[in-house]
Amino acid sequence: MADSRQYKVNVAVAEALKAAGTYLLPDSILKADVSRLVVPRPGNTEIEAAIQYHDRAGRLTTVQGETEPKRKLNDQGAAWLAENS
Repeated sequence: MADSRQYKVNVAVAEALKAAGTYLLPDSILKADVSRLVVPRPGNTEIEAAIQYHDRAGRLTTVQGETEPKRKLNDQGAAWLAENS
């Protein structure tokens, strides 16, 4: 189980993607949004771990863009967020 700090980052990733609605969010924007939601700011490694945590669990829809991946929260991710926020 993740520690409480990583848990906060995991929830922040889901919240940032939920706020984007049906739009695909580029990774750079997602990381910036998560950095604003968690105090003190999480490091890039913590954010990447949270993104991979959700991606491995099948909670994200990921599309490879020209320069970086773009992601959105799918129905399974929305259900996880509702249970964990």
